[in-house]
Amino acid sequence: MSIAAGVSRSTVDRVLNNRGGVTPDKERRVLLWARRLGLDRALDLRAARTLQIAIILQQASNPFHAEMQKQFRAASLEMSGLNLSLSIFHMASDRRKLMKLIESVGSRYDGLMVSLSRSPEISAALIKVSRNIPLITVATDIPDCGRQAYVGPDDIQAGRVAGDLLGRFIVKDGGKVLVIAGALAMEGQERRIQGFGAVMSDRYPQCRILPVRECGDDENKAHRIAVRALQLHSDIQGIYVSSQGARAVAEALDLAGRSGTVSLVTHELTTERRQLLLDKRIDAVIDQDPAFEVRVAIQTMACLLGRLEGSPESRVTPIHIHMIENA
Repeated sequence: MSIAAGVSRSTVDRVLNNRGGVTPDKERRVLLWARRLGLDRALDLRAARTLQIAIILQQASNPFHAEMQKQFRAASLEMSGLNLSLSIFHMASDRRKLMKLIESVGSRYDGLMVSLSRSPEISAALIKVSRNIPLITVATDIPDCGRQAYVGPDDIQAGRVAGDLLGRFIVKDGGKVLVIAGALAMEGQERRIQGFGAVMSDRYPQCRILPVRECGDDENKAHRIAVRALQLHSDIQGIYVSSQGARAVAEALDLAGRSGTVSLVTHELTTERRQLLLDKRIDAVIDQDPAFEVRVAIQTMACLLGRLEGSPESRVTPIHIHMIENA
């Protein structure tokens, strides 16, 4: 086995007996070959060295990212045999602080997972980090950041599903459709809007999409956008919220006396949105199952670090449609 792994017998002994003192690369090779050779004592081996993984998410005020944080913590306990320690950080509102955080990760951690907005600055900072440690994007992609894998949904498909659902809900005569995005700098949201618009144009030409408005994931701003649009356009028949703001929009519909007559479709089945479904204030929610995403992301990182066998490739995770009957 020492020949196969390219290390000395003493190194194999130290790894298999959890004695430490072995570099991460050599440890990875020994564990991989132990599993390939079917050594019983190594199959469920807990590596001696704890690898430190940094995770950078959007602010926890966003319910989806709060749920992701919860799922990362739960998964780290369930997958403790991998001996990966997860440290969760939230994207600073100050861009300079975010850049400093990303830059510091390369020297302090063994791997990085991010769910961030897309910008030239962020991509450049992540490229530098990816030269030293594995990098995975989760839930929303940044294609040009040097990442080794993306784990998350096909957001164009998710947007197309939202468009098809809303088109079916709207009456045959059509009408205007209000679209509220959180932040189009998020790759996933931009792609959702693209997919949504393509389906509405192709299949429901009787519907007219109003100019897309961004709320910056601010519930109060989403509420103001919806209230103003409903005042200006009495023929709005559908509203699509691509990120945060569904509750605020539902309240705007209540205020305008349009609840139940204007169809509302959004994403992410949070506790709040589940209740809005049950109360018939949202018509459909397209969910990407953050618990599953998180577990796949951790497994992918473990493959990149040699803690698991397998191909650490990008993984498109499934989406699920929720309506009142399966809320």
